[in-house]
Amino acid sequence: MPVTLRRCCIACAKAKRRCDLQLPRCTRCSGKGLQCGYVNEPSSHESSQHPSDMVPSPDRLQHSINSHSGLCSVANRHPVSFSVRSSLLESSLSVVRPSAPEVALTLDQATVRSLLTGLRSFLTMFVRSGGTPFMHPRLYDRGLPYVIRDMHTICTSYLKRTDDNHYAFFWLLGCRVHETIRHADETGSFEEILASVQALMLAQILRLFDGNAHQRTLAELHLVPLSQLTHRLWQEAPIELPNSMSPWQAWIFAESVRRTILVSHILRGAYSTIKRGYFIHTSFVEALPFDVRTSLWDAPSADAWESSAPALRPALASYREYTDMWENGQIRDTRAFDKMLLVACKGQENVEAGLSAGLNEVRS
Repeated sequence: MPVTLRRCCIACAKAKRRCDLQLPRCTRCSGKGLQCGYVNEPSSHESSQHPSDMVPSPDRLQHSINSHSGLCSVANRHPVSFSVRSSLLESSLSVVRPSAPEVALTLDQATVRSLLTGLRSFLTMFVRSGGTPFMHPRLYDRGLPYVIRDMHTICTSYLKRTDDNHYAFFWLLGCRVHETIRHADETGSFEEILASVQALMLAQILRLFDGNAHQRTLAELHLVPLSQLTHRLWQEAPIELPNSMSPWQAWIFAESVRRTILVSHILRGAYSTIKRGYFIHTSFVEALPFDVRTSLWDAPSADAWESSAPALRPALASYREYTDMWENGQIRDTRAFDKMLLVACKGQENVEAGLSAGLNEVRS
């Protein structure tokens, strides 16, 4: 099945007219007084409808911080739809000018420490299982991209490094980072872009949060390429996946893409907080979605995934919708990925208090 990347409103698509993608309504619809809506438009957490069941109006983008978007969903044709283009997390790293208000936010030390602990733990997870909370261990069953294979070797060596090979290790890592960025710039394959972003994220976690001052300085130079590649990943994501993928494979792929984009923003936001004392936040980040049925991530097989999925309500929700669901008691079971999202939004102290209260409620 060919990959399509339609970028126009519903009215213009129906009339087979060119759409300039303006918000809240495109120029053609505004001039003709037509109702303007986008197939991939963000949904609002204030709606009583479920985000995966509705096609909301672009007027909701005016709610900035309260707006949300759906990136991917899996059905018979494996649609992987992406929202209208917006800004990235930090204005200094943005590829495009933000389309929503920017807010400078700070994080307390306990929250930053929790985020760093979570990010560092990804290195050990990757070495042991071949996956992370943003890279499913079965994502590359059809063939491991060489940038991921090389990064696995590097992370394994990092965990076994000594004072004698410390400098040689970081020199090799620097070479691999440059090669990863060059490879991503040259490839036209979306799968290769995804692998390059994931490999670069692991390298940045290693150098920004576990390296010395010199390594951090070098790694800062690669924050811009990471931002650009993350934006490219979001921008070029296919609307449909091939039918050659099973539903489980399609879900793994789509969910890995969603989570990679989210964690990339959190990674850069955490480092910005350490470096500058704050990070720049836009509603684009709150609009980034994932499947809140996070227990499906740990399904050991396709049969286990297929038997569990129907029992859980389809719940593709935005970051903001998820944190609201957790705050309202709708989310009880949390894992490493979930907790990181909650801590980044609500703070370590509030999350620990909430999780403790939920545990006590279950016990009683």
